[in-house]
Amino acid sequence: MKSYPDNARQQFVDDELMRLPMVADQVFDATWRGLQDGLPGLAMHDRAVVAELLQVGPPSRSRMVERFVGSVRTQVRAALAQRGGPAAPAAAAAPPRNTLSLLDEEEIAADVETSHAIQAIKSVAEHELRELATYTSALAGDPDVSRDHNLFSAETFARAMWDAVQLLPLAKGYQARLMRHASTPLAQVLRKVYAGACARLESQGVEPAFHRTLILPSGTRTARPSESWLGGSPTLQQIRATMPMALEGALRADQVTPAVPLERVIADTDQALRALPADTPPTVRAQLLESQRVRLVQNARTPVDQQLIEMLSRLFEAMLSDPRVARDIRSVLARLQPSALRLVLRDETALDDYTHPVWRFMDLAAHMAALQPEGSADRDAVLSLAEQLIDAMAREPVPDAQLYRRGLDRLLADDKTRFDARVRRASADVEDMQRIEDRLEAESISHLPTGMGPLDEGQLDTVPADLLDSLPEPSGPRPESGEWVRQRRPGEWLRLFVGGQWQRAQLLCIGRHGDALLFGVGQTDDTVALRRRALARLHSEGLASALRVRSMLRSAAVQVLRNNGQG
Repeated sequence: MKSYPDNARQQFVDDELMRLPMVADQVFDATWRGLQDGLPGLAMHDRAVVAELLQVGPPSRSRMVERFVGSVRTQVRAALAQRGGPAAPAAAAAPPRNTLSLLDEEEIAADVETSHAIQAIKSVAEHELRELATYTSALAGDPDVSRDHNLFSAETFARAMWDAVQLLPLAKGYQARLMRHASTPLAQVLRKVYAGACARLESQGVEPAFHRTLILPSGTRTARPSESWLGGSPTLQQIRATMPMALEGALRADQVTPAVPLERVIADTDQALRALPADTPPTVRAQLLESQRVRLVQNARTPVDQQLIEMLSRLFEAMLSDPRVARDIRSVLARLQPSALRLVLRDETALDDYTHPVWRFMDLAAHMAALQPEGSADRDAVLSLAEQLIDAMAREPVPDAQLYRRGLDRLLADDKTRFDARVRRASADVEDMQRIEDRLEAESISHLPTGMGPLDEGQLDTVPADLLDSLPEPSGPRPESGEWVRQRRPGEWLRLFVGGQWQRAQLLCIGRHGDALLFGVGQTDDTVALRRRALARLHSEGLASALRVRSMLRSAAVQVLRNNGQG
């Protein structure tokens, strides 16, 4: 792939930043024009809201443009600094710890509208975003487009728009309404911006990275193999039925060379996997497993054993080629194959379902490691523990379910220890959250103001009170979302859209009155506190979900059936 000067990417970024004022002008011009054109067809209440936006908004246009441009520039430069190298994080000092605030539905409404804007941009400019990702990956020297190098993402512009509309001298509800009206014009303008950026890079001789390896923009949902399978989930016995019972050269009566004991071949496979470095390329690992599979099949004791070996080999091959499983996790999980094969050959009940302890151990180890940042000491510690447990399992000549249950218990105990330590580190925030919840309970406040009112005192002269009374309230969370929140327990991991971006968050504590929930953000010591109705609102908008331990074997089973022409 063609290489580019180190400053080529910076030149591209500077050029796009220079064009930002023009982009902002186009967005706000299109927004006011759209509001004006759509006014006659609106219902009475909506017409009153839009009329107020048209009266108050245009005079604030220049300040909103300036805020929009400044927000994008700040985000882009921060992203550049973060990706600039080991010394980059030191560029910004850690902010002092502020008093914890309990996010209510008003703050969550901002995240809801920001998420709508992000999805609008990704929907309208989907092709252009994909195309730009190939060019920015080329500038970054990433020919495989292994990550999104586009600093001018949908998330960046959506957050900038929310920053800008907050300058509107109206209540939060009006600001949220303007944000929603601006989402489509923003997406349409950005589609042209992205297309123009691609054209300029092409004219400068930049060759895009390969389309065949292009990743989807962050946050776009793609169907998982197990979700797009027609019919019910395939059973392992179904997979087994598709495996060949005899292969050419296997179990021949006239074999000249005596068969090697199958246990010896399994031990050789374990030794070969143990000798591979953690950073071994997937192709090398696949070649090794394929050669070992051939040896295992050739030395199978019976046609049934041969069939089981074929099935397990293909399942592990599918799991270890899953792009959702990181390379360091694959390296550890591959070591489990010999032990799992010993188990299946002597105890076929392991194939009854996907909940046997051996499969649960594998899934939990991968899940716990994936929750930690790549390259972090915590991730290395999780993988090291899993590796130690797998090594102990491999030395067991007669494995059984209890062996893997003990491994599961060790993983769960380690996870509990990490969680308890995290709660202790967040003890000050836990106390702050509890004080806030106690105060709200004492004041008998069922929920904080939402949507369109009430106004801050400084805003009372700007917006007529009778108009405020007529504004429709946003729809509340669905009943099933309330039940979903009630099912949450400390220690669980959730995927939340908070603060204008998707984040993994672990539930650390639920207030004694059940109204406040404290989350740890990612693997940091940062926390965020949400009221119960705010979390329910996020869930009802599709912006909150529980992170479950995924069955890798189930997804692999679907893939194996597809490879066999069964799906």
